[in-house]
This record gives sequence, structure tokens and C-alpha cells, in this order.
Amino acid sequence: MGDGSNSNGRRARDHAVAAVPNRRTGATRRTLIALSAAALLASTVTATSTAAAASPPGSVDVAFGTGGATSLPGGSAHSVVVDPYGDLYAATTDTAADPPTVSISKLGPDGSIDPTFGSGGTATDTRPGFGYPEDLRIAVDDLGRVTSASIEEVGGELHLVLRRLLASGSPDPAFGVAGVAEPVVLPSSISDVASIGGLIAAPAGVSYVALVSSTVDVNEGTAQHTGALLRFDEHGTNDAEAPLPMVRERLENGFPVDTITRDDLGRIYYASARNPRVEVRRYDADLRIDPVWSDYGVAIFRPPYSTGGIIGIRDVAIRATRDGLYVASDFIKVSESPEGLLSDGAFVGRLTYGGQPDPGWADGGVVELWPGGLDAPRLVDAEGAIGGGLLVVQGPSSGSNGGTLRRLDVSGRWADGFGANGSVPLTGLSPSGTAAVAGDHVVLVGGTASGAVARSYSVDSPALPVLPTAPTVLARGSGAATVTWQSPVPETDSISYVVTVRSAGVPVRTFTSRDRILDVDGLDPAVTYTFTVAAVEPWGRGPDSPPSRPIVLTDSDGGPGTVYVPITSCRLLDTRVAGARVGSRLRAVAVRRPAGVEAQGGHGGGCGVPSAASAIVAAVSAVDPSGKGYLRVGAGVERPPATTFVTFAGTSVTNVGPLTLGTGRTDLGVQAFGAGTDVVIDLLGYFVPRVEVSATEGAVYVPIVPCRIFDTRVNGAAVRSGVTRTIAVSGDLAAQGGNPAGCSVPDAAIAVEGALSSVEPRSGGFARLGPAGDRPTATVLNVAARRPVATTSIVPIGRPRNGGAGLALLARGVESDWVVDVTGYYLPRTDPASVSGSVYFPATPCRLADTRRAGGPVTTGSVLRVEVSGDGPVFAAQGGTAGGCGVTPAASAASLIVTAADAEGKGHTRVGPAGTPAPGATVVQFRRGASASGGGSFGLGSGAVDLRTYGGPTNQVVDLQGWFELLDTPAEQR
Repeated sequence: MGDGSNSNGRRARDHAVAAVPNRRTGATRRTLIALSAAALLASTVTATSTAAAASPPGSVDVAFGTGGATSLPGGSAHSVVVDPYGDLYAATTDTAADPPTVSISKLGPDGSIDPTFGSGGTATDTRPGFGYPEDLRIAVDDLGRVTSASIEEVGGELHLVLRRLLASGSPDPAFGVAGVAEPVVLPSSISDVASIGGLIAAPAGVSYVALVSSTVDVNEGTAQHTGALLRFDEHGTNDAEAPLPMVRERLENGFPVDTITRDDLGRIYYASARNPRVEVRRYDADLRIDPVWSDYGVAIFRPPYSTGGIIGIRDVAIRATRDGLYVASDFIKVSESPEGLLSDGAFVGRLTYGGQPDPGWADGGVVELWPGGLDAPRLVDAEGAIGGGLLVVQGPSSGSNGGTLRRLDVSGRWADGFGANGSVPLTGLSPSGTAAVAGDHVVLVGGTASGAVARSYSVDSPALPVLPTAPTVLARGSGAATVTWQSPVPETDSISYVVTVRSAGVPVRTFTSRDRILDVDGLDPAVTYTFTVAAVEPWGRGPDSPPSRPIVLTDSDGGPGTVYVPITSCRLLDTRVAGARVGSRLRAVAVRRPAGVEAQGGHGGGCGVPSAASAIVAAVSAVDPSGKGYLRVGAGVERPPATTFVTFAGTSVTNVGPLTLGTGRTDLGVQAFGAGTDVVIDLLGYFVPRVEVSATEGAVYVPIVPCRIFDTRVNGAAVRSGVTRTIAVSGDLAAQGGNPAGCSVPDAAIAVEGALSSVEPRSGGFARLGPAGDRPTATVLNVAARRPVATTSIVPIGRPRNGGAGLALLARGVESDWVVDVTGYYLPRTDPASVSGSVYFPATPCRLADTRRAGGPVTTGSVLRVEVSGDGPVFAAQGGTAGGCGVTPAASAASLIVTAADAEGKGHTRVGPAGTPAPGATVVQFRRGASASGGGSFGLGSGAVDLRTYGGPTNQVVDLQGWFELLDTPAEQR
């Protein structure tokens, strides 16, 4: 038994493997680990490596274990797997012991035994009925739990027995009874030969087993082969089964070993020998055959016949990769000599996911493996190594030491630079059949003259995947959440992500996603969780991101309105990068679809806006317009209402405010009137309905009487171009030109709504606002020389380690005085004071007032009162939409766009609640002969706001974007 062969001489099968980063050296190499008879390692690596391997490709990796190897307990090695973090689990047995023992050992990526697992690195189990040592399989799930499957004799009957260990090596109490599932009794008719063709540990604790059985008829010289796929739920209950067709073969053809694999979409593929071909069946996660795949769920793969007819296919292996489905087998064939002698052969083939041989790989999708005399090849997923090529591992069929490791390039040809003509002899090692890829090295585990060992070999690979940002988690209640994140590299088909959910630092669930946004559910609404994200590229998995903030996924409070979620600014649209300038033709803008955002010049992978979002806050810039004009922005693909969001006059200009999203596939529509212009839209945050999130998620708005926090004309401290200036939002603000008594912004506030004004600019450029501690990235104001301008924006409050809470102002190319007025702030719903806050109700943009239609231009020093809530003839009397805009009497504040139209002189407009003295927030700066727009959210006084004009005269146009109501507003008051 010391050479790793099985007691009855039959070959063992392959098992699961995963690509993971190297935590040992950080170098850019790879390693394959194989345990049992023979393995074909499907692994894709780029053609070049970003760092040199410590050992040449194909040579023993001397940094692994002791001189490239680690001794394993027991006499025979059977299976090896790797967890998502690069740790290895090897299954070995000692059948000479009485009773026989099964050992599962945990090794680090460097080959060292992990003493924290089991007892000193090994979990050992005595099994009196364990009589089929070649039929021991293990698999590791996304949480590091190890599942084993074996065939054991109990009371004269054969049983399939599943066990599961926790990541610590102790039995999992949630699995069956004390970590052992209820045994599945095998029918007595299959007692001649029974074996396990494969084991898969899928996410959420689900396991799949391929069971193969054979009944021998010695008199007829035949064997009848049958099989079944079985699924076990997270508690070890056999809850689904798929019987497989029976086939009768001659004994000299051997006993076919069928195997299973799982693709990224959770579909199960089962490959079996049905001489003279291989049949591949596809099932869904519930083991129902997929009738629309290939030929009623079955794909046929016929091996090559180049030098004679095949009369028997024996062992079969299959592995799903991103390149396609790889199939491998050995076979018996008749030579073309007159004697018709029998000879052994083997092949590797690739099927497309349509179920057809891949004509673009090797010779019509097939590679023959020569010379003969070696054990059957196995497919082991090691995607990422060798840029779509393969590693092929075969052991000697005679059981003596000395298998072979081979490498195929991306086209299916033998690769140069790997051993001799793509082949490396495994001197003194009889590999035992399964394989795992751990970081930068390939380790074959099997038998030697001194017992079972793990031996490491080097293979080139590229650098590890990039590190995503810490994810943002939006609790949706009842154990559900939306997770979003960003990555510094563009989105490609080769990148996916693994999201790990932890409670008290312990992983409890993992999820996979192709996009940078993921909806998760099934979590405990009473538990505090954190989330991390890791990027997975073809060559491996990168490190975990920093964790999200802790969050409890409690139930929604079920109330009306929306709550605000601020984000790091993210580009949604840039027509300078993709698409033509915006003109009179309506331009559709994607917000919630990642692919749509990227295609329109926005951030690669989208901006993480969940599908439940009903409105956003965005900075909309008209860039280099060809003349005078204005932009309208509306929800969906309908023509935007007759309202104005941005007004321009030949120079770039920006306005910030809420935008209601459409309910169909198109989120926004933007249209230019007058001159054409490039358009840039930066996302600053979004509103999501209360019913879609937990009762503690999001933020509510608290309007205040406009209050000055910053004025360089008072404190005399200029803001230099290119230098970030920190602006405090609370405490005594006199030192920065603000209110000495502060502006009542509490420490718990996470964002403020502020009006930024460039006063008497002496040169042109742009300004950005963001949270203190970070360099601002979103442009909120474009400035032209000698043209004062203002805008209002919702800005997250930063809390850098070396200072208090505040904002960051960055000006480029602008020499100007600056003024910042705060009109309100946002409180997280976790704060007790949030009960006094207001939730947002997005609206279709609607005109409230227009002095061009009623009242005429407003002169300097005069106050224009604009009714906002309610209905009646007052709205038509102020030039607005007849009957009003649907704002309820309970409204506490409103989001408005104010346009100074056709000004007869320069000046500015301030807005505040009706009835308050001299509103202090400058919203619009205007000049003679041009129009200008600005906006913000303003508290209401008796359902109205006051506009005070300084300079002019000018017409005033007021458009509604939405309104706010107190969080606990009774339904009868709405």
C-alpha cells in the first residue's frame, strides 16, 4: 500500500480543485497538487509572467515542505482539495490498521502542516466497515468545511456515507448526527463493485455525489454498469436523485469511472463511458436533466480513430472551465496490424457549452496522449495557468512509481519551455488521481517508496488579481442586502468576484458575481455581519478587500418615501468618451445597469446603484457647449417635462440635484435645447424606498434655515489652485468665515446639503467638493473668469484621523473667493435623532412658478414667494402648472431648480423657507443677457419658499424635482 495504489488494483478518480492566490511568497507562479491515480489539470496561464518563479517551470518547487515535499500520514493517498484561501486538505488511509483509519490533513500553501486543524494538523477517524479505500473522496466548500464521501459495509450491507468537518477539523454538528449524514443503503444487486465517481461541495452546504456500480457475470464475460447522481442538502439529507442509464460491456473493457463537475452557473455535468463514445449530461441544481441542451440534455463525444478502432472506453473525467468542458479518458483500441493487437491509449477533448467538440482547440477539439502504458488522464480545474492551455498528469498503470506531468499550450499543442517538449517525468512518484491548484505551485500527491507525500512543481503564472474596494452594503430587510463595490481595473468577461459574509469574523456564506453589484438573501436578520470582496481571474483568486461596515439586516418599517445613501462619486456618463454630443434628440442614460454605464463612458462595472433605487443625486455638466442653451433631464425614455436642469451660454457649467429614475429599462433621458453640448454626469448618491430596506438603513434629511459655514472674503484665507482645503461643518466656524455659533449640524450627521459660490472669480476653472480626508473627484461647479456662479450639492462628511468632521474643497485653475452655505443635513436612521428627519418623495419634474408668464421680472431687494405644496389656482397665478405639482400638505422641504432667466443685469438669488428673514443660501449667480440655473433642497414655511433677488432685474423660474416629509407623518396628514 505504500506506493499509493489501491488494494484491488483499480485506479482512483479525480476530484475538485480551485485556483487561489499564493499567500506564501507573493510570487507569480502556480502549483498543481494531485492525489490518486492520474490527473489532467485544465489550467490557463498567460503567456508571460510578471515575476520569475523561484524554480524553473516543471521543476520541483524546493520552497514547498522539505525540499519540495511533505509527508502525509497513512499508507495511501486518495484525494486532495484546496479551500478559497490556499490551504490544502489531503485524505489518506491506513487499511492495514484494525480497524482501518481515515485521515484528513490540512497543509498551508507552503506545504507545512497546520497544527490548528484537528489534532496537530490531522483529523483521524476509525471506520470498522471501511472496506473500499479507493472510494474515499473529499471536497471543501466556500466556508472551508470539508465533506467526505466513502463506501462502507455496515451489517452486511454497503452504504454511501457522507461526513463533514468544520474548518477547525471537528465534526460539523449541523450536518446529520454529529457530523455524519444518514447512510444511503446501496442495493444488493451492485455489491460486486461500487465506487464513487465524484464529489462536489457546492455553495450553501449542498453536496453532489456520483455513484457508480457494476455487477459482473463471469460466465458471459460481461459487466452491467449503472449509476446515479445524488444531492445532499446543507444538513446532510439526501433530497434529490437522478438515475442514470444502464450499459453492459465486456470485462476486458474495464470498469468505467464516471465523474461530475459544476460550472459557474451551478449546473451539473455528468460524463460516462458508453462505448465507443463518452456521453455528457447536463442537469440543473435540482438534478433535473436540461432538455434544451445539446440533444435532449445529452452531448456525445467520440474519441479519435486515427490509428485503429476503439472497442472500450474506461475511466472518464470531466471538468467545467471558462474555456469550455474538458473531457479525458483512456481506452482500448485495435491496431491496424494484421494481428489486430489491442493497445492502450488516452485522449483529452474540449466541448463548447453548446455541447459540441470545440473546433478551435487542438485537432478538431481532441488531443491524443502518447505513449501508452500510462494511467488514465484526469481533468482538474486550474484555470489561469498557461493562457487557456492544459496540464496533463498521468500515473503508471502498472502501479510502479514514475508518472508524467505534461503541458499543452493555448492551442492544444505541447508547450515549449516546460520540461522536455512539454513533458516532465514524475520520478519516484505514483500520483493518486485528484489534483488541486494552490497559489503559485503545482503539487502532485501520491505514493513513493517511503509512503504518501505531497510534492510541489512550479508553473509560471501572471500577477494576482487586483484588490477591490471595501463593499457598500444596503440592508433590504428580512436577511437580504444589496452589496456593491468598485475595482481599479475595467470590467472584463474573465473577472468574477467572491463575496464573503462574516459574523464575528467567521465566514458564514459566500456568493459569486460577474458584476460589481450583488443581491444576497437567506441571512439571519438578527445577526451583525460584515462583507468582503475578492476578485477572481482565470489564474486565481486575489486577496479579500477591506471589510464593509458592520450591518444588521433587520426588517423594513414599511413606511412611504425614500431614504438617502451617499456614495463615493462615480461617473455615469461622459459623451466625450463614448457617443456623440447631446442635441435635440433624446439621449438614453443608464444608471442601474453596469454594462450600460460602462458603454456610455461611465465607470467600468457601473456605479453600484441597486435596482430598487427610485432617484439619484447627480452633478450634470454641460461641457464645451457650442452656444447658448439648456438641458432637460427626465425619467426613462419619455421626453423630459418642460423644466430646466442646466442652463449654459457657451462655457461649461454644472448643476447638482436629485433626478427621478424611470421604471423601465432606461433610467434617464437627457435632451439639449439650443446649442449642442457634451454631457458629463457624476453620481453622488441615491434614494431607495423605505419598504426595500431595513428599518435602520439609509439616511433622512433635516432642513435648516440656510447657514454660512465658510467665506474667504471674511477670513482672508485664499483657496490655492490644486490644494485641497478642509472646511469644518460644526463647532465655532468664525475662523473660516462662518457663523461663530455654528450651524447646528450634529456629530452624527453623515452628509450636508451645501450651496457653493464662486464670488468674483478672476480666472476660470472648476471646483470639486467631497468628504474631508479624501481628494474630491466630482466636479460640482464650472467657473469662468469674471462670472460669479453657484451650485448646491449633497456632500458626505469626512472624518479624517487627524482632524474633525468636515468637507474638502479643491479648485483647479480658479482664483476666486468662495462661500459655502448649508441648507440641511442627513442623519443615519441608526441615530435616535433621526426620528425628526424627513424622507424623500421623487417626483416627475414639474414647474411651480415662472415670472415670464405671471408677474414679470423680479427687481433687486424684492421677495418672490413661491407656493410649493397643495393645489388650487395659486399655481397658475404664479406661472406654474395648473393645479400644482402634487406636493402633499405634510411636506417639510422640497428639492428645487431655480433659473434666473433673461437677466437685465448681474446679480444673485437666495432661497429659504417662506417667512424667514433674508434667506442666506445663494443658489444662482446670474449676469446680464444670459440665463443661469442652480438648485437645492430647502425647508418650507407654510408650504412655500421665498426667493430674494439681489441685482437684476431678472425673471425667476422654479421647477420641482421632489419633496420631503417627516419620517413619522401620519397617513391622514398626507
